[in-house]
Amino acid sequence: NPRLAFGSDTSLGWLPWASGGLLVVGIAELVFAMTWRGRAARTPQPPRAPVSLDEPSWPGPLPPPVASYQPTDQGVRLEQLKTLAA
Repeated sequence: NPRLAFGSDTSLGWLPWASGGLLVVGIAELVFAMTWRGRAARTPQPPRAPVSLDEPSWPGPLPPPVASYQPTDQGVRLEQLKTLAA
């Protein structure tokens, strides 16, 4: 009477039946989905709006910035010193 790896001698005879049951349920769902898709494909669909390729779909160019940053003389000198030091 061989024992399993952890000393349990319980039978796993239900496992093939559970696997077979899951297989049957999966096949039934597949048949149902294929039937549903076949019926949905036969129903008339509303026409889609035509796509115009002549006009751009974006709003246009970006507006110019409102105010630009004007560096001070001290900031310019500081950046020049950083450049010379590097």
